[in-house]
Amino acid sequence: MVATNNLNNRLIAGLQQIIASGIDLPLVPIGTHKQPLGDNWQNRPYKAAQLIEALQNGGVEVPIKGEIKKLQLGGFGVITGLPVTVEGISYYLMALDQDGESAIAIIDQLGNGKGVPPTVAFTSGRPGRCQYLFLVPSFYKDLIRTKKLKTAQTGDDDKPEQLEFRFANMQSVLPPSIHPVTGVYHWIEGAALGEVPIAIAPPWVISQMLINMSRLEGQILPLLHKYDIPLKVDSTGTKIDGSIIERLHKKVDLLSVIGEYIPLYERGKNYVGHCPVHESKAPNLMVYPDKKMFTCHDCGIGGNIFNFLQLLGKSQLKETITPQSTPQKRLTNNNGHHNFWSNVDWALSYLNALSPFRADDYDDWLTVGMALHSVDDSLLKEWDNWSRSSSKYKPGECEKKWKSFSSGGGVSLGTLAHLAKSDGWRSPFENNHRVYSNGSKNIAPSSSERNFVDEHTVNQGEPTLAQLIEEILAQNFDDATQDLALVELAKSYDNYNPSEIRAIANKLIDARHEQDYLSERKAELEQLEEHESFEYLPFDDIFYDCPDVASAFKYACQVNKKIQPQYFLGILPVTAGVIGVKGEVMAPVLGKVKGTLNLAIVGESGEGKSIVSKILISPLYRLQKEMMEQHKKQKSEYEEALNNWNRQHRDYRPAKPTESDYITTTDALLVISEYSREGIVANHVDNPNGFLIYQEEMVSLQRAQNMYRQGKGDDRQFLNNLYDNGPISRALKSERREVSQSAVSTFGGYQPDIILGQMGDLSDPDGQWARCNFVFGIEKKVHTRLNQPSVCLDDLFYNLYKKALFAPSIQCRFDSERLKYLEKFVNEMEDARWSCLESGMRAVYSKASGEVMRIALLLHWINCLLKGVPVAPIIPAIAVLKAIKIKKFFISQIAIIRTWGKSSPRSEEGLAPLYRTIQKIAARLEGIEEVLTTRRVLAARVPIFKGLKAKDIEKLFKDLAAMGKATLVKWKRGIALSIKSLLDGMDKSTKPGRNGNGGSPIDKGSDDRDRPSFTKDGRGQRGEDTSEYIKPPASCRLPPELNEIVAPIKNSSSSNTSSVVLPIWGSFAQTAETLLIEKNWLQTAYS
Repeated sequence: MVATNNLNNRLIAGLQQIIASGIDLPLVPIGTHKQPLGDNWQNRPYKAAQLIEALQNGGVEVPIKGEIKKLQLGGFGVITGLPVTVEGISYYLMALDQDGESAIAIIDQLGNGKGVPPTVAFTSGRPGRCQYLFLVPSFYKDLIRTKKLKTAQTGDDDKPEQLEFRFANMQSVLPPSIHPVTGVYHWIEGAALGEVPIAIAPPWVISQMLINMSRLEGQILPLLHKYDIPLKVDSTGTKIDGSIIERLHKKVDLLSVIGEYIPLYERGKNYVGHCPVHESKAPNLMVYPDKKMFTCHDCGIGGNIFNFLQLLGKSQLKETITPQSTPQKRLTNNNGHHNFWSNVDWALSYLNALSPFRADDYDDWLTVGMALHSVDDSLLKEWDNWSRSSSKYKPGECEKKWKSFSSGGGVSLGTLAHLAKSDGWRSPFENNHRVYSNGSKNIAPSSSERNFVDEHTVNQGEPTLAQLIEEILAQNFDDATQDLALVELAKSYDNYNPSEIRAIANKLIDARHEQDYLSERKAELEQLEEHESFEYLPFDDIFYDCPDVASAFKYACQVNKKIQPQYFLGILPVTAGVIGVKGEVMAPVLGKVKGTLNLAIVGESGEGKSIVSKILISPLYRLQKEMMEQHKKQKSEYEEALNNWNRQHRDYRPAKPTESDYITTTDALLVISEYSREGIVANHVDNPNGFLIYQEEMVSLQRAQNMYRQGKGDDRQFLNNLYDNGPISRALKSERREVSQSAVSTFGGYQPDIILGQMGDLSDPDGQWARCNFVFGIEKKVHTRLNQPSVCLDDLFYNLYKKALFAPSIQCRFDSERLKYLEKFVNEMEDARWSCLESGMRAVYSKASGEVMRIALLLHWINCLLKGVPVAPIIPAIAVLKAIKIKKFFISQIAIIRTWGKSSPRSEEGLAPLYRTIQKIAARLEGIEEVLTTRRVLAARVPIFKGLKAKDIEKLFKDLAAMGKATLVKWKRGIALSIKSLLDGMDKSTKPGRNGNGGSPIDKGSDDRDRPSFTKDGRGQRGEDTSEYIKPPASCRLPPELNEIVAPIKNSSSSNTSSVVLPIWGSFAQTAETLLIEKNWLQTAYS
């Protein structure tokens, strides 16, 4: 009851505001969901005082299905399209409803960027929603109607956004009524009723609502809008104010207005054309621009701009002169004057010239309809009338087909032009001259009329010769048919013979090939840019169940900008080497696999490979050393116990000590750098559980193959067996050593050029490279601060490896829900494999399913061990999804290698790396040089440019410019590229950042305006003191043991000597919140 009284009091106050404004608005009571109350509400307007009385008496009485019912009000609205008196003049109300933010663009377009004039406005409070009240002069009442202009956007209510011009039989809810979503309507600040007058609707608003252009009041609106003259009525309110007429007469260019409807041409200072009132062979309508008058010497009509506009509304003129429904195409003669003939005119001219038999042929009939549809929707009637000449005509068939046509279907006005010319159509602008025509008659110019026309001037509404040739080429005829079509086309032109037409066609074919070539190369370059420049932050994927650990790694990357976050995917093979044969996963059809994994991080020297490698490997060496020392100690204790036992009398000594009683560890290596077959087998015999092969430069793995057999042997197959966890053996003269089940993982680094050299032709016939994953680093410049705090992650990895080493064996599996995710990925990879044309890449797709099983198993183990819980036999769904995401990232990295591996200046598909290298050279010269010259590129001595000359580099420069990726500049006797334009031509996310990649997920983004960069004095550009120690982000709520690990240490010398210390690199002005940002790129990569 209290709520109802509060609502009633609020509504009464709003109604009293309406009364105080002095405007007697026609109102309608509404319910709580904006619905008008009562039947026939459009014709039952209430006054504000009546609704106040109803509110005070407990509700409003309204008719509903023949009965009078009393209903509670939720608010009130204003009925549009009804009269209202303002300052003694009668107007009609309309509302402009801006329904969504995308409708603002329509207002800006229609209003020439000036928006809506000041008037009463109100809103529901939803974003982008607003309504404006306007007054419409009474003489427009019967000329306008409600209209909706929909946008391509959908609002938050899943309905299309639109701009609605609300008039008759509509209502708009006013403040302070109830809104079902936001609660209440309210006035726009400074635009409430009583604060600002209700404005007369601007001309562009009324123009959009016009349904009758026959009266001067309608014809004058576009001119008022064009010349920015506000609409104003006289003192009676029944006609336009005379001052408006005077202003228009002074401002309007009569020649341009008449020229939009009637083709004109120059005669001295004046212009002539064909009178729209009657037919005549000679142009008798004379237009005098200086006097702003026109007259016809035959029928005597004439007058000023307003007399001409009145002519447009005459019924007898409708067939010969109508406002154009399509944008006008401008024709310029050699004197700079303009005339018009629309695409609709050209279409009708071509249609009238078609042979009747074409209406009988289904293909021609359909082609004609599609061509007309591509021009304007109003031509359906013309197509239907033309179709009636055929005996096959069926009423309604044209309309049915018309609705099925879509835009951009390949059939256009040019197609119709080609058919018409084949049937004898002759241009009204022939005889080497172009005259102006209204489309109803083709009139040859007199000799006195020709002197003003440039014989090379072509109406843009008519398809050009090049466009007509393109139409023929687009049909993909065989050579003979194409030649015949070109010959027929030549017959329509007096200035061209068939040989010249064919020469033009050949040039167009070459231009088309060049355009296709550049489009393909640009797409390849941009894909390479995207893949190379994406910096993957994998921690939420690796540590999906340990957010505190993920935050610790993010913090480490934030502290040390030199770290490449994606390199930390190396935790997978390193942990796999410790787990060894103990970890296994099974899936139906796919079988069983161990968690072994091969991964190489790829980058030039200085890109941070060693930093991450040491972080990952040092704790493993520490654990290995500790285990060997403990084994040595236990062995010594056992030997001492055995010696003591031997010294005792045999009748009194206890049971003989056994090794198992004393020795619980092994001195087998957990990580080796031995790559020979013999060394691997020997170490695996000593350590049956398995181990990790690590080498900072993994090229040794390939070079060591068959090193003891004079280069002959099956070491490649041996390495493949390692990946497949098969048996391995070593046979010497003295002995044979064998391991029944292998579990060896590999991890290390490659230089980019070396890995490309090792892969050779990329065919990968035995699938060795498909068994390895690669991670590329991002090329970035990072400034170092050596006196900054340190972060230690050594203990975290050490504890993880130690738990993995002593964990019991377990076979894991996927339940039915997890199998659905895996099955989808397996089939996705099979589709990719089948459609792939490169054998090496097919091998990658075929191995991807097993790789996902391995990665999921490793992720499952890592998260269980870090949480301190036993490894469960069921792998969770999140592990499968994260594994799929990681594998897709690995596939994108393989794509980088294969793209660079195919680089060649002699092959079209091998050019993307050359373009990319030019971009990279420019990035390194930014701020040093302004232009990139061919000499500078060749001086870089990049291997892929070997053998190229300056002219070859210039061709690459021109390609980049044609793609829109750079700007060519004249340089001495040759050309160069603007370095700024080269960097601007790269996508924002692929530009090298000042201190690292601009698209890094741990940075704020490519905009580094708030990011300090260091000057010579070590301070930020804005003078910030960047020497203060960074503290861990607040989001890192780590357990005590982890806090001790990742907490910054001011004195790095006091840390454990076996720990890997991470000094801060580069700028670090990002806030803690930015550490949690992660791009969604991987969610769609290769999906």
